[in-house]
Amino acid sequence: MRSISTALVLLALVLSIPGRAQDPEAPDPGERIARLPLLELRGKHVAVRYSAGALQRATNVQRPFELLAADFGRWSGVRNRFSMLLLSRDEWQDAGIAMPYGLPVRLRGSNVAAAAWGDPGTVELWGRLLGWDMPAVEEAPMRSTSDEAASLVATDLLGLFEATRLLMDRAGIGGDEAWLGDVMAHTVAATVIARTPGSGLAGATRLYGRIAASRGGALPLEAYRSGLSLDDWLWFQARFFAAASVIVDEERRGAGKAIVKLARKNGGRLSKADLVGRWPALDLWLREGFGQGAPGI
Repeated sequence: MRSISTALVLLALVLSIPGRAQDPEAPDPGERIARLPLLELRGKHVAVRYSAGALQRATNVQRPFELLAADFGRWSGVRNRFSMLLLSRDEWQDAGIAMPYGLPVRLRGSNVAAAAWGDPGTVELWGRLLGWDMPAVEEAPMRSTSDEAASLVATDLLGLFEATRLLMDRAGIGGDEAWLGDVMAHTVAATVIARTPGSGLAGATRLYGRIAASRGGALPLEAYRSGLSLDDWLWFQARFFAAASVIVDEERRGAGKAIVKLARKNGGRLSKADLVGRWPALDLWLREGFGQGAPGI
């Protein structure tokens, strides 16, 4: 029988949408977070503030986020620091964060928050979203089971995407349409993922493939907007990551730099014509990725 806390997580899934900053009308959690007894792992570009006992995870999480901040700073010409918050479930609730625990969230200011540990609730969350095909982990942290550790793999993947969107916003770089900005962010994040140890880009591709397949149906690109359900939003992100993969296949480790440079050349904005003109293979992705026969059918 599911616990009450797990049931509350499932209810939050229905009411919340991942991948966005806190609702502008929601109370700012900054003051509540400032009162939490968090420790800090300082870095050159990224400070990780973490729940007591989560040093191992803080160290592992900091590496790719440091690489992201350093690379994006060189490519964009705008160097920024930001904080990564790793909170326990109780701290997450105490901070008043509306996003379900186990999903990353970009908060006001300079923070991206994520779970400090996996637990039965995060396993339930990601098990459903991944069709119960959980990723393998080489070694589970001391405070987590293998499934609980696996439930945070996709969390951290989406966390890199959220951090990239934060950096893009600060640099004044984006797309003429929301989906273009997301494709850009996934391309930058994928370039960083390709340079980090572990399963790398192949592992990320498998995870997004599972997310797309678990929804059970495709959507037209025109349906992408704010207010989507969790499953729909994640399905679109899986498709946008597929576009990023096309760019990475062509540009290799230069993909993130190439797409940021293209946007900067056009005043910081990227249009659909810019994107397809630079990478013609994306025309097929646009024509076949959002209708009959698209992943998820």
